[in-house]
Amino acid sequence: MRFPISYASALFAIFVAAVSVTCEAAEDAAKGKKERAPKQFAMIFNYGYAGDHFPTDKAQFEKVILGVKAANYNTILCKYEDWRAEICKKHGIKIMADLLVSGNHVYKNLEGCKKLCQKLRGNETVMGYHLWSDRTGGRVAGRVRDSNNVHSWDPTHLTYVGTYKGGVNSALVGVDVHGYYDEHAQRGGHFPHLARAWAASKQIKAPFYRYIFYGRQYGRRYNRTSYTVATSIAFGLKGFLPHWIGGTINKTTGELDVYGEIFKTINGGYTKISPELIKIGVPNEVYSTPISKTWRKGDVANGNPAPAAVGLKSVPADHWVQVKQGEAVFGVFNYDAKSKAIWFANHNAYNDQAMKVALKGAKKVSLFDRAKGEWKDLAIAGGTVSFTVPGGFGELVKVEK
Repeated sequence: MRFPISYASALFAIFVAAVSVTCEAAEDAAKGKKERAPKQFAMIFNYGYAGDHFPTDKAQFEKVILGVKAANYNTILCKYEDWRAEICKKHGIKIMADLLVSGNHVYKNLEGCKKLCQKLRGNETVMGYHLWSDRTGGRVAGRVRDSNNVHSWDPTHLTYVGTYKGGVNSALVGVDVHGYYDEHAQRGGHFPHLARAWAASKQIKAPFYRYIFYGRQYGRRYNRTSYTVATSIAFGLKGFLPHWIGGTINKTTGELDVYGEIFKTINGGYTKISPELIKIGVPNEVYSTPISKTWRKGDVANGNPAPAAVGLKSVPADHWVQVKQGEAVFGVFNYDAKSKAIWFANHNAYNDQAMKVALKGAKKVSLFDRAKGEWKDLAIAGGTVSFTVPGGFGELVKVEK
């Protein structure tokens, strides 16, 4: 059958238009994914979730936000209110909007949630949406559905879904940030869980956060909790939420207690390096030195120092990074077209590590000064650089090859 030229031209025009619309839709989806990616290393304060636990009085709320800022947090998890957003914007604090609260519950109140998300499109004070932080089990499909719904209502902000130990996270396709919680100081399994989170990030193309613990067996100092953060960054961690056990920031006065001071120290260690931690993305490789001392008691010998004993991989003998002195777990990241980044996390929560690292083919090596917020050059002697990693923290090194 032959069509008149004018009709054929019309069909061709319709085909071209359809292809154009499809391509534009794909471009919009890709653009939305990029826009939703984390913009800062998130240090998220909460008084618990799935309820409105922050003060509802404006003056009291502002005192808490001043406490949040004093403790060096950059985000809060709470029910979104316009007046709260105004106060947070005033003090440079972002909001992770909780979608498990009455009025805008993500699956119990679809209309309320839709209305809120549509209103918040492009709102710069909103960091993203909290959809879940509990055992997921067989409810993965529901969490993916929730994330897709939120994306359809607001394609400009990330969705976060967390679970216990992260066993199902590789199935959270479409979620912007996944996460997990586990009290490893009590239960063990720290590095295997991190390896699972890292694998999920690579599979679903999404970074991860995690709930972290403090107090009780973690003690009333920053070291053990900070160790959790630092070693997690080696696997690609991009933010954390403390598992609130009370106190920290007084709800009436905004004053910090001993736990507030703990997080003031921890958060302060990552404030200026935050943009760099986002820039490096997900690691390509993660390796470990032997671990001769227990992580919680720096002077006590570890009975089995092999990395494999805790679920880590030893550095291959032919790898271009070789640790000559010091003990650390490290992730190797892409930095830019000509540089690699390496995050060295101290294997000990209390003792500093004097590191000597051989970097084959390195033309220039820099270390990010976390206090000053700038890169400083490291001297290369015989292909080796030296630097110190504080107990319970980590350091970022950039290598130009």
